[in-house]
Amino acid sequence: MKENAIVISNLSKKYYIIESEKQEKRNKINVFNKSSREFYALSNINLEIKRGELITIIGSNGSGKSTLLKLISEITPPSKGTIEVNGTIASILEIGIGFQPDLSGLENIYLSGYMYGLRKSEITKNIDSIIELFGFSNFINTPVKYYSSGMYMRLAFSIIIHIKADIYLFDEILSVGDASFQSIAINKIKKLNSSGATICLISHTPNLIAEISDKMLLLNKSEQILFSKSSLAIEKYHNLLFNSNPENKNDKLTLNSQELNSIKNLLETSEEFQFNIEEIKIYNKNATQNNIYTDFEIIIECTLSYVSNLPLQLGLLIKDQNQIIITSCDTELKPSKFYSKTNVIYTIPPFSLNPTLYIFDYLILRNSEVAVIYPLANPLTISSKIKSKTLGPANLNISSEIQNK
Repeated sequence: MKENAIVISNLSKKYYIIESEKQEKRNKINVFNKSSREFYALSNINLEIKRGELITIIGSNGSGKSTLLKLISEITPPSKGTIEVNGTIASILEIGIGFQPDLSGLENIYLSGYMYGLRKSEITKNIDSIIELFGFSNFINTPVKYYSSGMYMRLAFSIIIHIKADIYLFDEILSVGDASFQSIAINKIKKLNSSGATICLISHTPNLIAEISDKMLLLNKSEQILFSKSSLAIEKYHNLLFNSNPENKNDKLTLNSQELNSIKNLLETSEEFQFNIEEIKIYNKNATQNNIYTDFEIIIECTLSYVSNLPLQLGLLIKDQNQIIITSCDTELKPSKFYSKTNVIYTIPPFSLNPTLYIFDYLILRNSEVAVIYPLANPLTISSKIKSKTLGPANLNISSEIQNK
């Protein structure tokens, strides 16, 4: 048996972007003259993934993560280089891929099982476990075209987990669903991995999966930056996200629309829902210094635009450097038929946060499900002009009294 599950050598994927199209008529035949340019989704990737390894692929949107999994799955051929896969593959590459929208969830379970070569009796044996993991048994006989994106992905994940394969590929499975489902999904992935399966998954929240990852592959603008242990890859990822702009090298954090879009993970979009954060600023009120101090009020200003036929929740998460949530704040946004520009300003009172590193993330929920994630994973240093008297990141100003008995 070969030691490597996947070997990738000098791999590149090239597409052509059509910039203009002119139609002419010649003898009643339509002829299209197209002007196009080359675009490399991946460029010169080289990897050796050993059997039983759990690999997390990270990088900003457009870096080539999903393209890589599609190439490994043979959904699309490489433009250059080779991919050697030793073993059978089961994958979730896009939400609902392979599902027939007019069929029910139950019917799609059997259909997906057939596509992976399972007999009906084998699917029936696991049907109760699949539906339980799906978590929406009352919708199992409903056509999947009425499912939310989260339900789509949960059903796909529940099916794939019950397929026996040597290699599993997951495209951003952990960004869909609530914290409970994330925990269940991570445990299922760990169990698959402990049974000897090789796993490659894409994540925009690498700290969430770092503990169980053997290595992380960092991609940036189609190129392989690093294939190493998690801590090194995450540190490099953070530097790429924020330190490429000299304005972001000090502790006064300002992110514009272009920078925010590069890290935005949009899980849901339609004519009735569009959402974009245009700018985020973090600063001390009435302060002139570049550093952020806990001694003064800390202002977090978010400028956003949206269209939504349903109410939205804008959630600000304040985390420590290990991605553990310290506190959060939710803001209700009313439905808007037209693109509405809004400022949301958060104020943190002086000395509420002790001097250390912090991470600020934004979650946008629609109909109680995560629709957009802005994982602002770059730690921001908050300092103090006086020495902190308490331990830990938060200072809740807890009062105490002594009662003599």
